[in-house]
Amino acid sequence: MPRQMNRSQEITFNIKQHLGVLETSQTGWTKEVNLVEWNGKPAKLDIREWDPDHEHMSRGVTLRRNETLTLLEILIRSFGKELAGTKAQPAGVKAEKPADPVPPGEFDDLCIDDSCSCGGLVSDDEADAADSTEDF
Repeated sequence: MPRQMNRSQEITFNIKQHLGVLETSQTGWTKEVNLVEWNGKPAKLDIREWDPDHEHMSRGVTLRRNETLTLLEILIRSFGKELAGTKAQPAGVKAEKPADPVPPGEFDDLCIDDSCSCGGLVSDDEADAADSTEDF
């Protein structure tokens, strides 16, 4: 059973690579896809909203490598024809320069927000033990 993390412990983060903005709200907060190191651990693929200064964030989702690849397969299976049939940018998605490729090993331990050290029910060490740690 997952154990609760000490909520008084400060959570540290470092955005290693910004991959893209999904949406910008009227308040200036942006829903972003990034590679983020949480509490000094290896970077994880992270989707969440950030304030303009990247000092405050909403709850979000982080994914392990295998979860990221499974999500990609699901999205391609579900939306592949739409993506192949149009070069138009989907409504509400900001066109950006494509991100540089993710270096191998940049994020080995991707996890769901409430089960990792960034959101808090199990430690990164427990997540590591439960998952393979293939390099990206």
